[in-house]
Amino acid sequence: LEITSFDYTNNRAAFRWGSVAGHTYTVYRSTNLVQGLGSPMTIVGATPPTNTYSDTGATAVRPYMYVVTVTNM
Repeated sequence: LEITSFDYTNNRAAFRWGSVAGHTYTVYRSTNLVQGLGSPMTIVGATPPTNTYSDTGATAVRPYMYVVTVTNM
């Protein structure tokens, strides 16, 4: 899985990745990877050819790390 674009504007982080029919994608966000990823932010169904996710709770005050995992249904 490869993030193909990322943009941050007005407290919104948005990113895209290639999507495959029949897959489910789980998005995680962390501000401290030492503490782990925690609970998923959301689970997204496939929308080929591209999936997009927007994190409207992101602020410029801290760094965020995002991980997207895929499950083959």
